[in-house]
Amino acid sequence: MATPKDAPGSWSDGMLDTADMLGAAAALPEQLVEAVRRAESEPLLPGVASKAYDDIANVVVLGLGQDALIGDILAAVGAKSLPVPVVTVRGASPPHFVGPRTLAFAVAGETNAPETAWAAERVLARGARLVAIAPPGALTEIARRHTVPVHLLEPGTGTRDALAAVLVPVLVACEQLGFLPGAAQSLRTGAYRLARRRDSLLGPDGGVARRVARRIGRTFPVVHGDEGIGAVAARRWVAQVNMAAKIQAFAGSEPDRSAVDIAGFGQAGDVTRQLLTLVALRSDFEADGAAARFSLAEEYATEAVASVLEVRAEGADRLTQLLDLVLVGDFVAIHLALAEGLDPGPVPVNDDIARRVVNGW
Repeated sequence: MATPKDAPGSWSDGMLDTADMLGAAAALPEQLVEAVRRAESEPLLPGVASKAYDDIANVVVLGLGQDALIGDILAAVGAKSLPVPVVTVRGASPPHFVGPRTLAFAVAGETNAPETAWAAERVLARGARLVAIAPPGALTEIARRHTVPVHLLEPGTGTRDALAAVLVPVLVACEQLGFLPGAAQSLRTGAYRLARRRDSLLGPDGGVARRVARRIGRTFPVVHGDEGIGAVAARRWVAQVNMAAKIQAFAGSEPDRSAVDIAGFGQAGDVTRQLLTLVALRSDFEADGAAARFSLAEEYATEAVASVLEVRAEGADRLTQLLDLVLVGDFVAIHLALAEGLDPGPVPVNDDIARRVVNGW
């Protein structure tokens, strides 16, 4: 597999990217392979062999911001195989059903958000089995006190720029439980397909990501996908655009978007035509009726938005296609930032908010 530095093109030369967000995005295929190797050599659930997890009734993923996407990805890629429900908790209050038959993954790779640590304490108090995935901080200290498994991340590792390091341990752990058969192999084979996509995005013309970014320009992207992997990818796109390009973006999902949201284009078309671009994320794993709804959404929105764009996922399975859409979206966000002379890495407002929440303002 080619490494990012071997790929053609150098379109970011001379541009401001102090955190090397381009390099991080381009390294996703290699990150996946390395994360699988580590997850298999350092099992996150050492008790699986002793049947310690045989009675799991539900899986809860605790996280904030992009960390919460780990739960969404797990639910989307495991939609056809997961024997138990997966619930993502975005905040400090886990649902009432959490108890001794709950397996909770607490993910704090993005911001080490205090809410995730508070939620971890609460699920432990209810007898849930907890696994922590985080760099050193409040969450890993809780895990140490309660002697629960920890997948320790390097300081500074975040879901935003090192998705594989945070996501893969959860997927491989679920495979070890029998919940997600073939996850590790899918990640390995998918990495090679993603490397080819990555090389096209690093080429002199920037591939589909640069074309989409140019069409979005200075408008606000409204990104929607099917209720499964497309909708999760749309949320990743929006988060990356928000933080890299520092502009508002909006996510939606089909069929809900065409059933409800599209009606909002009935008025003020002269305004939305200047402000909004509709981006459809398409995959080969869409639900019945999705293709028709995407087509109808385009038909009704065309006159009320600046552009209607479509990005098609590539890959052989649900996981690879989701990660393919993620990869393209990460590059789109970087293009949007660099086109405006913005550094796509630092997000000081996020750091300030987390600090002030911990300190009670």
